Amino acid sequence: MQRLLSLGGALVLFASGCGKPIEPNPFDGVFVLRTVGGSHVPAVTHVAFATEYWTLADTIVLRGDGSGEWKSRYSRHDLSTGLRDTTRTNSQFSYYLSDSMVRASDITCEPMCQRVPDERDFTVDGEWLTLGSGSSLHRYERITSSVTR
Repeated sequence: MQRLLSLGGALVLFASGCGKPIEPNPFDGVFVLRTVGGSHVPAVTHVAFATEYWTLADTIVLRGDGSGEWKSRYSRHDLSTGLRDTTRTNSQFSYYLSDSMVRASDITCEPMCQRVPDERDFTVDGEWLTLGSGSSLHRYERITSSVTR
């Protein structure tokens, strides 16, 4: 069964009961990015203004307590000058179940990310977590389960 996972940051629970912690947690585990748009990592994520953006590595950790971590390493390649630089980011978040949606909010990102989306939709299906669609489809493989802090 597929479930949607929306990433964005720290746990938000509503006293009215519209959000509740996931118990037991079917998403618990470490997921490592394997492909982007069908190409194995490292892969070009997108091209904009004569710059290629490469995803070098990406890991999503979902813990049983509802907290998570998203670690990324990517590279920019300026096609006009040939210059390259590499950046690492580390995002912390928490997530909760709202109906059939797993949602996260209040994301933190170190060092400061250029843009942090309000939310991301993921599908978790057994051992695979997917993000996006078409040429930007990211597929992550679960490498461990039952993660603790």
